[in-house]
Amino acid sequence: MEKYDLIVIGGGPAGYKAAEKAAKRFKVVLFEKEQPGGVCLNKGCVPTKSLIHAAKELYSCRKHVGLSDVPVSAEEAAKMKAAKEKHVKILRAGVVQSLKKAGVTIVNGSAEISGKRGGLFTVVSDSAEAAAERLLIATGSSPAFPPVKGLKEGLRRGNAVDSTGALDVSSVPSAFAVVGGGVIGVETASLYAMLGSEVSLFEAENELTASPDADSRALMKKTLERLGVRVFTGAKVTEISEDGLSFTLGGEEKKAAAEKILVCTGRRPNLEGYGLENLSPETDRGIVCDEYMRTSVPGMWVAGDVNGKMMLAHKAYREASVAVSDMFGEDEKMRYDSVMSVVYTSPEFASVGVSAESASVRAFTVPASYSPRYVAESADRDGFIKFMIDTEKGVLRGAHLALPYASEIVGALAAFIHLGTPVKQIKKLCFPHPSVSELISYIPYPD
Repeated sequence: MEKYDLIVIGGGPAGYKAAEKAAKRFKVVLFEKEQPGGVCLNKGCVPTKSLIHAAKELYSCRKHVGLSDVPVSAEEAAKMKAAKEKHVKILRAGVVQSLKKAGVTIVNGSAEISGKRGGLFTVVSDSAEAAAERLLIATGSSPAFPPVKGLKEGLRRGNAVDSTGALDVSSVPSAFAVVGGGVIGVETASLYAMLGSEVSLFEAENELTASPDADSRALMKKTLERLGVRVFTGAKVTEISEDGLSFTLGGEEKKAAAEKILVCTGRRPNLEGYGLENLSPETDRGIVCDEYMRTSVPGMWVAGDVNGKMMLAHKAYREASVAVSDMFGEDEKMRYDSVMSVVYTSPEFASVGVSAESASVRAFTVPASYSPRYVAESADRDGFIKFMIDTEKGVLRGAHLALPYASEIVGALAAFIHLGTPVKQIKKLCFPHPSVSELISYIPYPD
C-alpha cells in the first residue's frame, strides 16, 4: 500500500483544484472513477456553454440579419455536437496535464474508503491502494429525480433524459419538454428554443426558481416566452409517457406532446458507494463542514457539491483552496456571501449576495438602457442591474443583473462585496465607454 500525505476522492472542480494546490507541499493521489474534470467540464457547464454560444450566434443572425428561421438540421446538430466534444476534450486534457505537471498521482477507478487505522485513512480501488493522514472528499452530485409515474420507463426508453442526455444534440426534436424551472431547465429550454424546437417548460412552484431575485425571475419568464417557450408555473407533472407528459394546472389535468423530455428537478450529493459509512461523518443532506471545510472526522475535509451548499463549480474551486490552506496551517475561511450564480440565457442573469430588502438594505435598480452599448446591441430594453445597498454602512451587500455579459460583470460586484468596498469608492472608478459594465458607475450614493 502506497503512503501519501493526502488522498483526494473525486476529480471534478473541487478535487482537481485541491490536488493541484496541495501537491506544492504534499505527496498527493487523486481517485476518479470517470473522466477528470467532473460533471462541470464533461457533462454540465462547459458543454452547455459551447452549445448555447452556438445557438445564440445562430439566433442572433436570424433575428437581426434576417436569415431563414428554420430548425437546425441533423447535419448542423452533428457539427454542434462535434464542436462541443472537441472543446471538452481540449479542456479535459488540460486538467490531466496540470495534475501530472504538479506531480499528482491519478488513479482512474472507483475508490472505497476502508477506514482509518493508526492515524491513516486507507482507500482502495481495483488498481491501487493508498494510505494518508489527510482525506478530501469531493465526490460531487447526481441528478435527483421526482417520483413521477412512467419516469423510470421513459429514462430506459430514452425519450426522457437527464441534463447529460439533453446535451447529446444528435438532432433537434420537434417538441421538447423541460420539467424543472431551475438553472438547468431555463438554460436548456432557451437552447432548444433557439435551435428551433417547440419548447414547453413545467415548474411546480408558482415562479421559476433559477434566480433568487423576483424581478429577474419575472424577466426570465418573459425572455423565454419571447423565444417561443410555453412556460407553465404552478404545474405539477404527474406522468411521463411515450408521446409526452401529463400535468396538473389550476386543479385541471392536462397533457402535452413531446418528443424528448428533460427532467431536471435538482441534484443530490454523492454519498453512497465510497465507503463513507466506515468513517461516519456528520451529514445533513450533504457532508457537514465548518468554514475551514473540516468535517466531523479529524483529518477529513470536504469540498464541492457533496457538502450540499450552492452546487456551483466556482464555489467548489474556492472551497478546495480553503481546505488545502487549512491543511497547510493557514488561517483561511470560506465565505458564501460573495459567491455569484449565473444563468447563461440571452440575456444572461447573475446574482450575488443578499436578495431581500431589510431595515438597513435597500434595493436600487439601474435600467440597462443607460448603457449606449446595450441600446446599440440589444433589441430588448428591459435589462437592469439591481444594487442591494447597506444604507447604514454605505457598502454593497448584493447585486442582481439581467444583461448581456452579466457573467463577466458580476465578478467585479462580488469583489466589492467581499472586500467591503464603500459605495463612494466604487463611484470613483472609471469604466470603458461604451460598455455594459459602465452601468456600475450609476450605483447610487446611499441616502
